[in-house]
Amino acid sequence: METRERSVESGVDDREASRRAEECLYGYRLNLSRLRTLRGRLGLLEASPSNRGVSYERYGGGVPGDPVAKRMERIDRLERQIAELESRTEPITRMLEDLREDYGLESSRSRELFQLLELRYFAGGTWPEIAVKLGVSETALKRRRRHLLRLAMDYFCL
Repeated sequence: METRERSVESGVDDREASRRAEECLYGYRLNLSRLRTLRGRLGLLEASPSNRGVSYERYGGGVPGDPVAKRMERIDRLERQIAELESRTEPITRMLEDLREDYGLESSRSRELFQLLELRYFAGGTWPEIAVKLGVSETALKRRRRHLLRLAMDYFCL
């Protein structure tokens, strides 16, 4: 009985890990774009002086908040957002590089996984469209999907 409970719990964990990996695959290109934007903002913020043109008039003559502290908070927030997005994109980037490298060596398995990744997760193709394009059945395609998700889970250490 205890073994069955463990396998059920493991199945739930696998489904959750698989869902998280797939979510990261779908959001990869958008997350890369967000990363570029956030890094640009961070670079501008770090390059700008923290006390430029502080006008006390808009504070009703009172003492304004500390501009250096506010700037540091914004930098901190941007760095946390960047770290979160990097945790979602770097494993996929490594996986893509490895698949491309194997693909260059004419590994048919790597080529199939790379094509599935590109067509489904990056281009948003449907299963029937991808099956026709790759010349395989939808069932075979979904088996490859499971293999790709397992690979992604390994890269994410899930």
